[in-house]
Amino acid sequence: MAKSKAIYEYNPKYAIMLLEYFDVSSYERLELTDKDGNIVDVKIIPTDPPNFYGFARRIGIPSRAIKSWCETHEDFKEAWDRAEDCLKDIIFTNGLLGKYDKTVTIFSMKNLFGWTDRVEQKLELGSSLTSLLSQISQQNNSMDMMQQRELGIKEFDAIVTPESKHILEHAKTIVNAELLPEVNHVKG
Repeated sequence: MAKSKAIYEYNPKYAIMLLEYFDVSSYERLELTDKDGNIVDVKIIPTDPPNFYGFARRIGIPSRAIKSWCETHEDFKEAWDRAEDCLKDIIFTNGLLGKYDKTVTIFSMKNLFGWTDRVEQKLELGSSLTSLLSQISQQNNSMDMMQQRELGIKEFDAIVTPESKHILEHAKTIVNAELLPEVNHVKG
């Protein structure tokens, strides 16, 4: 006998229930008072973050079924996106407050919400550009230093080999592509 896949009927009230389930404060503020009612301390107690598995269990439907509703019911997809925002807020806020372990917070934001480490981009010459500039330097250094001084800058520029000029043009193309990709994209 083949197993049949149960079909779980969607009800628009599930979108509202999802938002209600996820719409909780990030934390509770507990004020401790003395016998006269004066606040002597404030404790921040993090909320247990809601999750989609818990919501599915609450309404008695498998999580795979509620996820599939995002593909077929726009109102549920909108509620799902807003629920994710609520969850991000809870994890992010409590992480910043130091109420959740920082490693758990970082991995949660990366794995659940696609956060990535910021990549610092430094202007570094690519290996091909470095190689090209090295070739130019070797060609020009092969000329006797005394010749360079005697010729002066204008004459020296005039005798740069055609191969060096080609390499320089290629280097300019690489630099422009690396430094100004959006300008080249707009021009193209």
